[in-house]
Amino acid sequence: MGKNNKKKGGKGLSAAASANPDTLKNMGNDAYMKGDLDEAIDMYSKAIELDNTNPIYFSNRAQAFITLENF
Repeated sequence: MGKNNKKKGGKGLSAAASANPDTLKNMGNDAYMKGDLDEAIDMYSKAIELDNTNPIYFSNRAQAFITLENF
C-alpha cells in the first residue's frame, strides 16, 4: 500500500508536488486566489522548507499573512 500524504483539511499532496517547491508555490497561488489563505500559507511554508533561498516563497507567504492581518 502506498504512503498516504494527506495533510490538514483532508487535502493530499502527491509525491511530485511535495518534492517541488515551485509546484507548491503554484498551489499556494491557486489557494490565495480562491481566498483560502490558510492553505496558501501552508503551501508557501512547505516550499520554503524545500528551498529557503527563493525570496518569492517568503514574499508570497508574507502577503498572505498581511491579507489575513496576521502580522
